[in-house]
Formats: sequence, structure tokens, C-alpha cells
Amino acid sequence: MTPVVPKPRILREVALPPEVVASLQEVHQCIERRDEVTTIPTDDCIQIGCLCGGLMDDGSGRFYFSVHLADNSPYVWDIALTEAEIKEIVDGKVTAISLWSCANERCGFKSYIEDITCHWCDYGGDRTPHR
Repeated sequence: MTPVVPKPRILREVALPPEVVASLQEVHQCIERRDEVTTIPTDDCIQIGCLCGGLMDDGSGRFYFSVHLADNSPYVWDIALTEAEIKEIVDGKVTAISLWSCANERCGFKSYIEDITCHWCDYGGDRTPHR
């Protein structure tokens, strides 16, 4: 097994692509309707557009989503947002969020967690696809 060698992370403001905003608009509608999938903790029951996730079970009231952007494959973003933050994005008041990114700018992985393992950069050598 290849050893994990954590690489430095940089906190960056990341613009939210239109497909993320559109997906969050649908999530917001589900939250407003109090759809069951928005009221019980789950990690994958909300699958809308480029988002897959659900209400976190840590009592924070945040929703976790893995973000699968077509032009960012194979990389994934991990985001966590409160209902209020989702509404601010949907209302156009927020257009970017802070996410931890690999120092390697070719890597498209981003996360709200600073010390998360990047499956592309942290396994001994650069495994990022050439763009």
C-alpha cells in the first residue's frame, strides 16, 4: 500500500459555478418544503444535479455535499453549508466560498476540511491527470 504523504493545503476563495448554484437552488426548494431527505441525517440521499450528500449528523445543521463537476473530473469538491448559507448562495448574495485546496494548482480537489487526504496528491507522487 502506498503511504500517505500529506501535502500542504491553501485556503482559497472558490467561485461557485452556475451548475452548483442551480443544484443548490433545487436543494433549497427541498429544504423549504421540508422534504424528509432534508430533515434526517444522511450522507447521500440528496442527489441533485452535480451534488450528492445530505444533512450532517454532527448536530451543526449543516448539509454536506460532494460536488461532481463535469469539467473537473476526476476531482471532487467537499462542501458543507448551513441552510442560511445555501439561501444566501441561491439569492445571489454569496458567489464564492472558502475551500482548502492542494498547493498543486493542477489538482482540482477542494474541501471544507483542512487536513483531509487528497487521493490524488497525498499518495507519494503526483497522480494528477495532465490538463
